[in-house]
Amino acid sequence: MKKNAVVCPGDVLTRVSQWVRIPLGQLTYGLKASLLIGLLISIWPAHADAADESQATHDVRYFVLENGTDLREFGGSRIGKMLVRIKGQGIPFGDKQRQHYCRIKHDENVQWALNNLETGELIARSNNAGEVFFGASVAKVFVAAALLHKQKGDFTKAQLGLMVRMIVVSSNSAWKELQRQVGDDGTDDAGRAAVHAFAQSMGYFNTRGFQGWWRKKDGTRIHGNELNSLELAKFVYDTYNGLYEGAEVLWHIMQATATGRQ
Repeated sequence: MKKNAVVCPGDVLTRVSQWVRIPLGQLTYGLKASLLIGLLISIWPAHADAADESQATHDVRYFVLENGTDLREFGGSRIGKMLVRIKGQGIPFGDKQRQHYCRIKHDENVQWALNNLETGELIARSNNAGEVFFGASVAKVFVAAALLHKQKGDFTKAQLGLMVRMIVVSSNSAWKELQRQVGDDGTDDAGRAAVHAFAQSMGYFNTRGFQGWWRKKDGTRIHGNELNSLELAKFVYDTYNGLYEGAEVLWHIMQATATGRQ
C-alpha cells in the first residue's frame, strides 16, 4: 500500500475495502463523483450559495453536446454564465482533511456508495447505504431525468433554463414547475406520478424522487423525496453512461452545481 493512501481507523481489510484505500489522487473523476454523491447526500444544505470563483474551470467546450448543441449559447447569456464547470479548490489532502474524511466515512448518520462508472461494479458502501432517507435537494436530479427521458432528450430554451436553475442553484420554484411538466396534464400529482414511474422503470425501486405528497387516484398519499445511496450510485452510473434519453444533458448540467456552504 502506498504512503498517501487514505486508511481510516475501523476500515475492514477485505477486497472491497482495499479498493477504497486507493489514493484519492489516483481515483478517476467518475469514481470520485460516485463516492461524493453518497457522502454529500446527508450533509448537502437545502439552501444555495454562490460558488467560489476559485472552484470554477472555464472549460466552455465542456457544455457542447455530442450533437453540437452548445448549452451555454442555447440557454442565453444569463443561463450561460451559470454553466461553469466546478472542480473544487485544489486544496492539498492533508491531516485535517483526512480526519474529516474518516469521521464522515464512519459516521452512522452518513451513508455512501462507491461504484465504477465504467463497469457499474459496486466497489464499497457504508453499512446503511440501502436505508431510505429524506433527500432534500438531491431528488431534483430525478425530475430533470424524467423530463428529458419523456421528451426523448429534447428540451426548450425555457426548460433548459429551469433545469439549470434547479440543479445549479437549487431553485425550488423551478423544481415544482419542471415536475408539473413531466406529467401528462400539467398538475402536481400527474408530475409526481410520472417521476415515480420513471424511477421504477430504471430499477430504482426504493426511490421516491418526486417532490411533495403524491395523492394517488385511490385517495392514498405517498411522501416523495425518499432516497438511498445505493440507488443514487446506480443513477449516477446510468446518467454517465447515457442509459436513459437526455442523460448527457443532465450529466453536463450536474458538473456546474454551485450549491453548498463556503
